[in-house]
Amino acid sequence: KDIFCEKPIATELDETIQSVLFAREKGVKLMVALQRRFDPNFMRVKSAIMDGEIGSPVQIRLTSRDPSPPPKKYVEGGGGIFK
Repeated sequence: KDIFCEKPIATELDETIQSVLFAREKGVKLMVALQRRFDPNFMRVKSAIMDGEIGSPVQIRLTSRDPSPPPKKYVEGGGGIFK
């Protein structure tokens, strides 16, 4: 089966490379995503659609930027740019 992974794939580069190589070896797709469906603005868009405030969407394009730096506790447990 294809692999859908919440970012980051891993907190260490060598583990990330191993994951990519594993997916290639198995012939599966490896997709990494940042899941935002519980963010307030994304929930607001869904609500507007579900409540009929707008018509049936054909395409939605959203741009998201965090309004402030993440809390220190999040950074301490995070990987990627916070490592």
